[in-house]
Amino acid sequence: MALFQLYMGLVEIGVGLLPAGGGCMNLWKRFVTTTPDAVDVKDLAAFFLPVFMAIATAKYSNSAAEARANGFLRPVDRIVFNRDYLIGEAKKEVLRMVDAGYAPPPKQKLRVLGEAAQGMAEAELFNMQSAGYVSEYDVFLAKRIAFVIGGGDARTGSAIDEEAMLKLEREAFVDFFKEEKTMARVEAMLTTGKPLRN
Repeated sequence: MALFQLYMGLVEIGVGLLPAGGGCMNLWKRFVTTTPDAVDVKDLAAFFLPVFMAIATAKYSNSAAEARANGFLRPVDRIVFNRDYLIGEAKKEVLRMVDAGYAPPPKQKLRVLGEAAQGMAEAELFNMQSAGYVSEYDVFLAKRIAFVIGGGDARTGSAIDEEAMLKLEREAFVDFFKEEKTMARVEAMLTTGKPLRN
């Protein structure tokens, strides 16, 4: 459930981190699991680039409809047009879920692009860095993000457990926090409220 005016995204790269705690995994999962079973998608690159670019460029929505189009909201997530009704509608939705016997969705295996993700990401990043859109440190961070959503060292087209991708997220998050430039970005955001480009 979301208000029609929704600013939503995975913007952690702005402070030198990646969306851990399920951010990377869930966005990837939204893309690869919303295709009907009858459609056999052979080329995971069609999913990889939008997910990678959304995370690596800190893309965010300006509305709930845009958030849905970007994969941040699911097609079934309701959009409310009046802020005064948002909490009431959310409460009704939760009570409906309880009455229907809601259970968390089962964990599933996720098809990943594997090692091919690195090459695709590097091509995009080379172009962005050449044009001056990203810094050298942004490229460093984005390559690791590609590694995570690509499924690490998995073979192209293979399937990995959700837990495996969550583990890759956690490892990258901890590694990023050891970097001086990440610490500088976090400090700048906390003290000035503005992102630091370093």
